[in-house]
Amino acid sequence: MRPHARAYCGLLSFCESPTAQAGDKIQTTPNERDTLFAPTAPSPGPAPLLDRVLLVGLYKDRGSSIKSYALSDDGSLTSIGDSNAGGNPSWIAAAGPRGEGTLTSLLTVSETGNTVASLSLGCDGKVTETSRVSSQGAGPVHLATDPLGEHAFVANYGGGTVAVLPVTQGGDSAVSLGEATQTVDFGASAHAHSTYLSGGGVYVPTLGLDQVQQLTFEGGKLSKAHEPLSVPQDQGPRHLAFHPTLPLAVLANEGNGTTQPTIELLGVDAAQGLSTIATYEASGPYSPPDLYPAEVLFSPGGSFMLVSVRDASTQKRDGIAVFQVGAESLTFKDYTAVGHYPRSMTLTKTGSQAGLLIVGNQKDNSLTLLNFDLASGALHKAAEDLPLGDSPAFVGIFETAKGCAAQATLV
Repeated sequence: MRPHARAYCGLLSFCESPTAQAGDKIQTTPNERDTLFAPTAPSPGPAPLLDRVLLVGLYKDRGSSIKSYALSDDGSLTSIGDSNAGGNPSWIAAAGPRGEGTLTSLLTVSETGNTVASLSLGCDGKVTETSRVSSQGAGPVHLATDPLGEHAFVANYGGGTVAVLPVTQGGDSAVSLGEATQTVDFGASAHAHSTYLSGGGVYVPTLGLDQVQQLTFEGGKLSKAHEPLSVPQDQGPRHLAFHPTLPLAVLANEGNGTTQPTIELLGVDAAQGLSTIATYEASGPYSPPDLYPAEVLFSPGGSFMLVSVRDASTQKRDGIAVFQVGAESLTFKDYTAVGHYPRSMTLTKTGSQAGLLIVGNQKDNSLTLLNFDLASGALHKAAEDLPLGDSPAFVGIFETAKGCAAQATLV
């Protein structure tokens, strides 16, 4: 077994850091890249209605496990508060299309509780649990839903399984989960790391098998669509990202700490499945050991691809690699340093040619905020790293329901 795979709940490193309180505002505009995090007094009156919220899932077994931040159009963050969503919510996903009323429904895993929960995100940015069921395997780490939001697919890293859970729509877009209707077992050593739906296919990177399983979902059942896509031995496929317009995907290989960190550019064909076009080194100027790619995503429009690379040593080689996307190629652009062990990241637009990249740094309990130039692909520090007081497992931006957006007044 790979050293880093022995404990799928994560390698935690806690420190004594101040926790952001409600009203702490972090300025991250492009013209204030070096702004420090200066607390401000809470605004009087009722809490503002929000149109989008940053959620940070924490590696915590007990107590509040999700932090909420208001995200304004200029990229500034304001702490809203904490919610209890079960132990170690290491992945959160929207439960189908955006709601019409005043609630947005989300789904989250509990990595230590071996469960999946449905959540309601209110107009105030706070999260409430509405149901919880078994994930049908140990160590659930990722989930996705079908386009209609009628089924959830959860990957169990420790159990090597993928389970299908029915999602029932209730009033005001609130949803509840039913017990699993199917569990696909790839073997205890498979380490199913994530699930993705694209073009009618369901794709499951199984890190322990050095394969990406290619399935289809019809009639409420998963079945094999194509032979698995294989990667070189010990590369360990972790996460996928599908291009928004081109028939391309990028696969981040976690590796085993001694292999060269890589990403793979894949062709996507509904009739033939995935195929490898080219393989690229992911860690910029750095070489093994102890480097592990984690998250991968495309920029809005798909001109660039970003991958986070974690350094398990103390050499501070953690960073974000940026590649320019061609029709059938990637071109390395730059490698930007971030905090220690960047497990998760999310990117949102803050202007016609500007974006904000938010990175969750697992081992130094912080967020890194970077301004992203959508025209050149350049990353620049937006502010000092934000201390969380707890280890972030997941960061993601979610829209509140349409009824909230119509009344939104961001601070």
